[in-house]
Amino acid sequence: MKFTFIMPIYNSEDILYKSINSIKNQTYKNWELIAVDDGSTDNTYKELKKIALKDKRIKIYTKKNSGPGKTRNYAMGKATGDYLAFIDSDDYYELDFLENINLILEKENYDLIFINTINEKNSGKIDYCDNIDKYSKCTKKQLIKLQMTGKLPWGPCSKVVKREIAQKCSFSSISVGEEAIYSFDVLEKSETIYFLKKPMYHYVHNDNGQHTRGGLDPWKNVVESIKNHLEKRNLYMEYEDALNTLALNSTIMSAYRISNSLPFKEAYYRIKEKVKEYRVEFDFKKINAKLLSNSSKILCLLLKIHFYFIIIIMSKIRKKFK
Repeated sequence: MKFTFIMPIYNSEDILYKSINSIKNQTYKNWELIAVDDGSTDNTYKELKKIALKDKRIKIYTKKNSGPGKTRNYAMGKATGDYLAFIDSDDYYELDFLENINLILEKENYDLIFINTINEKNSGKIDYCDNIDKYSKCTKKQLIKLQMTGKLPWGPCSKVVKREIAQKCSFSSISVGEEAIYSFDVLEKSETIYFLKKPMYHYVHNDNGQHTRGGLDPWKNVVESIKNHLEKRNLYMEYEDALNTLALNSTIMSAYRISNSLPFKEAYYRIKEKVKEYRVEFDFKKINAKLLSNSSKILCLLLKIHFYFIIIIMSKIRKKFK
């Protein structure tokens, strides 16, 4: 069994060695790494060339900057492995990752394997573990809905995908949530799914990571793109409750960022307008409460009764003590 690692890289000259070493030092050796420099302005590509000279399994490319979504699509087109695994340049794997995955696939050629992730800070301090295997008893439709709302992570790094399925799907070019539609399509096309309980992937939260991007309404483009995707595939009615729930989560995320970025009075009116904006297009009466986190359920109630000032206070307190 051969595996392909997909790694989009942008301005990562100082941190990419840890990520790549976690691949080079895997106990299972039959792999290739497709590392694509996405038009970096530092010495990333030069460093990649040095690394590739020492290991023929590492294949490097460079291209004009186009974002992580299109860069992953480009890399997937170069893949020759039976299965694809994804890694970001600031993250890393446990060294027995592939060994564990291969043992599973020796028993059955699953289409999709979910892996638990370890979320940690730059300092190496463990923040929390995302135990995705808690959803292992769910039906595929339930998994799709959980993933649509972000309760089951969108991110490709928590998945190992059969290449023939992965290459039929693609990432979008939006700046935040480019993986949402890809993850939807991969899961929908997968007939056999496995959950690996042992945490294998270290997701390192950087100050300039995805969680800081997207402005005051980071998920709106994701919601719109998923809605359009569902309509094109005639799946809108089947997943309408999950889409409305995602729109509600998006509103909550926007309210949080507005609260932390603007003075109290301005934040109040901006949140009020943002709620109106979403309600024009999405029906918050037709949501699936099971897809909401406990904190989102509380914030949902506050939005419903227009207690925006409490949301602002809670958000500012949370930011202060985070």
